Amino acid sequence: MIPDASVIFNVERSIQGTNLTTPALSMASRDPLEGKPVELFLPEKDRHDFKTRLMEFQAAKQARECESAL
Repeated sequence: MIPDASVIFNVERSIQGTNLTTPALSMASRDPLEGKPVELFLPEKDRHDFKTRLMEFQAAKQARECESAL
């Protein structure tokens, strides 16, 4: 079984926290990830669609879970 990374970010797409698996998978420590854009975890080709989905979620004014396969 391959562990999943979990990234929590705010409406500005700034990373607020991660689980313990994320730094190992991203080869970084937890502290440097906080405050950076969540798009760092997305392939360049998927970033526009991801931003569009987030804007739709914000317009709906309700919390939702969002997943992205890397």
